[in-house]
Amino acid sequence: MSRKLSPVIAGAAIAALAACFSQDPAPPRELVDLHDTDVIGAWRNVATGEVLRFEADGQFTTANLPYQMYEHYFPEDLPRDFDPAQDKLPASGEWLLGRALGNPEGPRNTITLRVHTLAGSANRTSFDLRAEVHNGVVFIAYYIGDPDLGNRILYEKCEGRCPMGDSQ
Repeated sequence: MSRKLSPVIAGAAIAALAACFSQDPAPPRELVDLHDTDVIGAWRNVATGEVLRFEADGQFTTANLPYQMYEHYFPEDLPRDFDPAQDKLPASGEWLLGRALGNPEGPRNTITLRVHTLAGSANRTSFDLRAEVHNGVVFIAYYIGDPDLGNRILYEKCEGRCPMGDSQ
């Protein structure tokens, strides 16, 4: 016995699918070609004020790495009973500047963080941040999920001392 969809249900299904694919993607972002000297220094998380420091010797430190970097991909690396509303994730490790995966001729706009220590424990994870220009200002972005959705954590380079979260 075969079943046929009613025209109303079929129409609703087509409309729902069309809505999924017709959403406007995140606005285009201009990529920037960086040099190590452009990265070195303190970068402030625009939303929280926390500071991410890049040293000339290729090391990085932060008093609070965003937990979203671990929440979905490496939840086992978060401290037991971790509460993002109260707890911080101090981290340190190495940073490397390079080109995006799959774009060997493109701009050097990818900063790879190789985390060696997270919340006082040894760690061996890595994350890519992407340098972008918005309205003439360079930001470093960490995308949570699909970059087309625009859900990201932004860092802006501090000129002089960072105004907030300068705890390291």
